[in-house]
Amino acid sequence: MRSWIGVWLCAALAWMPADASAGRPGFALIQTGEEIFEVGALPEVVSSPETEGWRAGYKCSVFGLFWAYVHRWDCMPVAFRGDEYSEEPTIVAAIDDQYTMADVQLSPWGRYGRYVLGIGLVAVVLAQLRRG
Repeated sequence: MRSWIGVWLCAALAWMPADASAGRPGFALIQTGEEIFEVGALPEVVSSPETEGWRAGYKCSVFGLFWAYVHRWDCMPVAFRGDEYSEEPTIVAAIDDQYTMADVQLSPWGRYGRYVLGIGLVAVVLAQLRRG
């Protein structure tokens, strides 16, 4: 019984969503919202003095757990600088021609942490069932 109280307590503490658009995860254990993932420099086709300092990326809706991206969806190419981004069709087409989502720059934990979390969850559930 005590172990299930701990599980419920951890779940309650984890239910503090973080705003992904803030650019840092904060103290929350659950992360939701939109985030831009960098893929590289803007393609030369759309580079100009107005786009100096802008980078190419993909803007995605995200769900994360313990700062690992569990799920990303609705990803679209964008040009960005800081917190501002552009979805101009010519820029989007140029980025889409040069990059793919496989080019997204993520830390190992951000990319593969969901698998570690999944294995950990299965291990906890199996341990609880064995105690049964």
